[in-house]
Amino acid sequence: MTKRVVITALLIVAALTMLFLFAPGFLTRSDKPVKADAVILFVGPGSEYRFKEARRLVAEGYARYLIIPASGTVSRYAGNGSFDPLIAEPRRYVPSPRRPPAPGYGKHVENTHIEALLAKQTLDRLGMHSAILVSSPFHTRRIGLISSKVFDDGYAVTVVPSRFQKPFSAHDWFNSDHLGKIATEYVKMVWFLLYEPFGE
Repeated sequence: MTKRVVITALLIVAALTMLFLFAPGFLTRSDKPVKADAVILFVGPGSEYRFKEARRLVAEGYARYLIIPASGTVSRYAGNGSFDPLIAEPRRYVPSPRRPPAPGYGKHVENTHIEALLAKQTLDRLGMHSAILVSSPFHTRRIGLISSKVFDDGYAVTVVPSRFQKPFSAHDWFNSDHLGKIATEYVKMVWFLLYEPFGE
């Protein structure tokens, strides 16, 4: 075995080790929350924890409004943990494998991307220019990637993971459910980078 082959094999092993150790945790993006016009909640697995985080941020004074793009709802914080609904558009939805695509979007457009686009429409309609984007920890890296394209001009956004869920770690490779989520997140990020330059 030549020296070059040995070095190549060692580099491959090192790369795979780094992937194993750091890829799950890299899915989490955690910005420091700052005051904004609204908190935007992205729905999905663990929605109860995401919702709890979004409500907590509003109650802590980081924003007055809570926007849920998937349901088309906007609520204003009324104090004492209660919210007053301002806008409700129940026909506004994000597609799933069991439902047709949302009107106006191609089948190739990923759900989270649609949620971000719908959120931007709501911000524009309300004259808002800043937001805190909330989701599960494993979902926030992709949300950050998408938001860098959707909110690329004149908007100030931060991405905050739910504090009520743990970020993934190397140990989660051995959990079949978590393994699927880790792999899916990376596939979806690559897919977004492939189709986004051609428009949604």
